[in-house]
Parts: sequence; structure tokens; C-alpha cells
Amino acid sequence: MINITTLAKKVGGKIEGNSELNIHGIGDLKNSPENFLSFLSDKRYYDDFKNSKSIAVIVDEDFSDSKFNKTLIKVKNPVYAYIQLLEIFNKKNNNKVGIHETAIVSQSAKIGKNVYIGPYTVIEENVVIEDFTYISTSCHIMKNVSIGKKTKISSNVSIYNETYVGNEVIIESGTVIGSHGFGLTFHNGENHIIPHIGKVIIENKVWIGSNCSIDRGTINDTIIGQGTKMDNLIQIAHNVKIGKHCVIAGHSAIAGSTIIGNYVTIAGKVGIIGHLTIEDNCTVASMSQVTKSLKKNSFVSGIPARNHKSNLKLTAQINKLDSLFKNLKK
Repeated sequence: MINITTLAKKVGGKIEGNSELNIHGIGDLKNSPENFLSFLSDKRYYDDFKNSKSIAVIVDEDFSDSKFNKTLIKVKNPVYAYIQLLEIFNKKNNNKVGIHETAIVSQSAKIGKNVYIGPYTVIEENVVIEDFTYISTSCHIMKNVSIGKKTKISSNVSIYNETYVGNEVIIESGTVIGSHGFGLTFHNGENHIIPHIGKVIIENKVWIGSNCSIDRGTINDTIIGQGTKMDNLIQIAHNVKIGKHCVIAGHSAIAGSTIIGNYVTIAGKVGIIGHLTIEDNCTVASMSQVTKSLKKNSFVSGIPARNHKSNLKLTAQINKLDSLFKNLKK
């Protein structure tokens, strides 16, 4: 139970209503009990707001409807404020410290303060793990890997040798980082595997979903930029460089040596061929296949990907073909 004034100060919000309320938890508009705090960020959910049992709601600072006898916390970004307060009410007990008796840790590994290493995890030679990092069950951290502070690695993650992982990174279960890239050359009637001696560099505050694969570079490094968030089941090929604060949705794949700029959004099931440059602030709609480099602020869709408005117009024209053919036959 926390006083609403304390919560408002936490998110830099302004209270409109009863500043003496005590909040017992945080939830959504539809299901929260009366003494819980909820949030409204989209006008489409206004009916849920009207019917909600929640006595207190986080809203946009321009929100002006006060006829439903609710106490409001007004902020610039209700969703971000909700996230901040959710962390207060939903603190998980991941503050375990120590090395489980079944873990195998090389004597040459350097383990920082307040680190947790879970059951059956293997830490190989010359690994560096910095303070407050949490590594769960059955992970394999290979030689010469460096992992920063306050990073959380879930179960069954494999990190290959020479990989660098920054601070406050989240890596979900089943992900593989630093495996051999899909580099081949054809000679004398057979495909030969090209050795990959580059690294993978994961910068600070990156989130990598479950069952992702990030290949090491051939000679240069594969890089995931600061703050980038990746969904589940994503393939990042060798030598790919992804900039800062990109968002990549599930089932997308980026082929080798492609460069992705900053603040790029890649929706689900997108394919991007190799050796392209996708400049800053581009958006690629779901199910698109990108075959050419994109300039800044491009919004593309389709197969092959083209300007989104042009693609919508082309799709509309294609949908008319059937009736055009019928008219032509007549």
C-alpha cells in the first residue's frame, strides 16, 4: 500500500482529486479492483475508463474529463508512468546472490559483487561477469566472454567465446549469441564453410527475446546498438550492425553485412537481404521483403518493399484486375 502522492512524485505527475488515497496495487482498466491504480493512454479505451472500478487512473496531462469521480495522475506519457509504477508494485525476488553448488565456474573467471549463477550453468575460462548480474539455470558462457553490470540472462542461453555483453542487458531463454555465421564459398563441386573470427557486441540496455540467434562476424563484428529491443525468434546474421533504440518484432531476419541505423522499426516477419543500408528512423511494415537500401524516414511495405503509400495504391489496383478482366470479356 502506497500513498498516491508518493506515486505521483515518482512519475513527475500532477494529482487531480483525492491526494490522500492509498493504492494497493496496479492493474488494467477492465479488471482492477477499486483500490488499484490503472492508466488510460488511448481514447479508444474511454468506455473502459468510464466503467472501471479503479478509483485512480494515470492519464495524459491534457485529459480534462473529471465527471466520473476518479482521482487522476496527469503525466506526459501515461504508459511510461505506468511502467515505472508497475516496477514498484511488482518487484520480483531476483536478488539472489551466489553460485549454485551444481554450477561449473572456471578458476580464471572474474566474478563481480552480488552476482548470481544458477544451477548447471557453465562459466568457462577468462570470463568476466560484473556486479549485480543474474545468470539463470543451464546457461553456457564460453571462453573470454565479458558481461556487464545488472544484466539478466534467463535459462538455457548460450554465449559463444569472445562475445561482449554490456550493462543492464536482458537476454531471454533459449537465445544463442556468437554462433558461427552462415558464410560459404563454392569450390571444386562443394560448399566450404568460411571461418568466422569476428565477435558479437551487445551494447547497454539491449533486450533480446527468447530463441533468437545472433551470429558472430566473419572478420568484423556483429553489433546490436544501445537500447535496441528484439522480440522472440529473430535471426541476425554475421557482420550486421544495428543502431541505437531500434525495435524488431518476431520472426524477422536480417541477412549478412546489412547496416541498420538508429530508431528503426522492423515489424513482424520482415526479411532484409544482405549488404543493404537502412538509414535512421525507417519503418518496415510486417511481412515485407526489403531488397534495396532505404533513405532516412522511409516507410515501406510489401514484397518487394516499396513506399507504403505507393504499395497501398498498387494493391488497390491489383484488387480491381478481376473486375477489369470480366468487363474486358464482355
